[in-house]
Amino acid sequence: MTGLGAGPAGCAATPVRPAGPQPPNLPSLLPGLGLVLAGAARCLLASTPRQRPRGGQAMLHLQPGPLQTPHFHGNPPWLSGALSGGWAAAPKAGASGGGLLPGSAEAAVLLAPDDPALLRRAAAGAAAMVRHRVGGAAWADPPAAAALARPGMGLVVVQCSGNAGRDRTMLLAVLARHDAARVVVADALPPLAAKAAAAGCRVLPPGAFDPWPLVELADEVHVADGGTLGLLALLAGCTVHAHAPAWFAGWGATEDGPDVPPRAAARSPAQVAAAGLLGGASYADPFTGQPTTFEAALDIAADWRRTTDANRGIAGCVGMQFWKRQRIGAFLHTGTHAPPHGAAALAAARRTGGAIAAWASRMPANLPPAVPVLRVEDGFLRSVGLGSDFLPPCSIVLDGTGIYYDPSRPSDLEAILAGAEFDPALLERAGRLIERLVRGAVTKYNVGAAPLPDLPAGARVVLVPGQVADDLSVRLGGGAVQSNLALLQAVRAANPGAHILYKPHPDVDAGHRPGAIPDSQALEIANQIVRGVPMAPLIEAVHEVHTLTSLAGFEALLRRRAVTCWGQPFYSGWGLTQDMAPMLRRTRVLSLRELAAGVLLLYPRYLDPATGLPCPAEVLLDRLADPALWRAGPLVRLRRMQGAAAGWMSGIAARSARRSPAAGPAGGRNKA
Repeated sequence: MTGLGAGPAGCAATPVRPAGPQPPNLPSLLPGLGLVLAGAARCLLASTPRQRPRGGQAMLHLQPGPLQTPHFHGNPPWLSGALSGGWAAAPKAGASGGGLLPGSAEAAVLLAPDDPALLRRAAAGAAAMVRHRVGGAAWADPPAAAALARPGMGLVVVQCSGNAGRDRTMLLAVLARHDAARVVVADALPPLAAKAAAAGCRVLPPGAFDPWPLVELADEVHVADGGTLGLLALLAGCTVHAHAPAWFAGWGATEDGPDVPPRAAARSPAQVAAAGLLGGASYADPFTGQPTTFEAALDIAADWRRTTDANRGIAGCVGMQFWKRQRIGAFLHTGTHAPPHGAAALAAARRTGGAIAAWASRMPANLPPAVPVLRVEDGFLRSVGLGSDFLPPCSIVLDGTGIYYDPSRPSDLEAILAGAEFDPALLERAGRLIERLVRGAVTKYNVGAAPLPDLPAGARVVLVPGQVADDLSVRLGGGAVQSNLALLQAVRAANPGAHILYKPHPDVDAGHRPGAIPDSQALEIANQIVRGVPMAPLIEAVHEVHTLTSLAGFEALLRRRAVTCWGQPFYSGWGLTQDMAPMLRRTRVLSLRELAAGVLLLYPRYLDPATGLPCPAEVLLDRLADPALWRAGPLVRLRRMQGAAAGWMSGIAARSARRSPAAGPAGGRNKA
């Protein structure tokens, strides 16, 4: 089947060797084009359009395919590739074309079968591309509003090819038929751009642009080469005029100029679309580095489109600590640029009317009231290591209503959980994600390596996770219980016969944040103190978790443990927890899969630390299992040394300030 990275059916793979810069994932793009890397191959493969071979060698040109990776950074892996032409080995055949390329879209059109299943697949893919507005440089900034104004009728879009004579002839033909006020000219060389503007056309500035605003407003699209705009216009049902040979021209699917010879066979627009999307392009998963299907690549492109569209509304960032600014910039990249920080961000917000992304716990007090604010916070699957160790997050949330840990006001997460329709596919995905989280023992920080403590047989074991004393989730959502000590006292009073484990928060134990309870004082209430034990196996070893607002309560729900909430965390009030401080406005009863779908799939964003690209939660799960990605750098190591020194000093101060510790109550309470 075409479009699966298997190469053209019935064709032997053509050996090629790279010439010049190539996409970083080149090997995964070649099988679907019928190519294979070979060091001694006589045919060169170039990804620079104007590159020419020397010494009579053959050369194929590789270009990005229908679905492109946004320019989130300098050299991202390609999502798709296609062959755009080539040079024959014989010097006398020095013109481009030298016959149809075996893996090209042009050859795929010629070979396009009248297969109803294949045509339905292509039609569904084309409709999805139009619906999601993906394809071509969809990652780029849209044309200015002035270029999109409709003069009473649809636009006539002219995309130039860089061939001055050909482009001039095309523009003259268009102006002979249409009022210049309707004509939008793209990619014109400066002399022709000046003439087009003088004639009254709207001329786009040089550089990539999002094609969809033009395609959606166009009655006609005129092209002079086989670029992606012509294909996208065909998919959207526009009339496409080809003024020069192109892979999709001459088959009867386009209106062709005199310089386009007719093909020997006719092909329907559906067959041309099938060839361009399935037979003449290859697709690669940028996260796994393996060939993938057109449909899987389209899902990735649609996710990226949603991300870049949302990011274009963000003018800049404030309140971001220096060590996380680069990572936040990657999360909020538009496909062409990352947002500015600080004063430049506020100036951009005033100038454009865009929103400010502010770290929720570090929001400046002087934000202009008219500027929209998105509160930013760590997501729930974050990293292997602590944020307080200056390890940047690989998951964040952006909330335009409130923030998930503040129960005094609604949040985007609460709106999702209260009102979203969770379709069966989403719930299946959430179920698989829960299974992976539990099986892989994954939590937010994934720290600790100490063994589980010995626990008494037959006892009802209750885990009480400590929290940071000045954490906003405690201050805003803790209710009547406002400290780790008060929580321990409340849990003991409610569970006099339970075996209570107290686990101090790792940031507190690391010396970075307040909230420490002297061990002797904690052991007057708890039976054991546990340190360094990973949270996932610890939860598996207990019967219940009692918490203020800790994420450990949510992680316990995923592992089917009973959870009692003494505060008002985001996961309470949905019928899955015992709530000591009920949330009266939360009335919907959710299943565990619905809760997980909202919390882990619909609300956060994820970033792949290996490729620097926005990714699904499942990709981050894969990365969390790769220790090489989480090695501590110099800044992290220095921060850990600072925390250890602070903890040592505070311990000395505490021991000198308090009286001799009282013995713990009966039951053999101890540290583990």
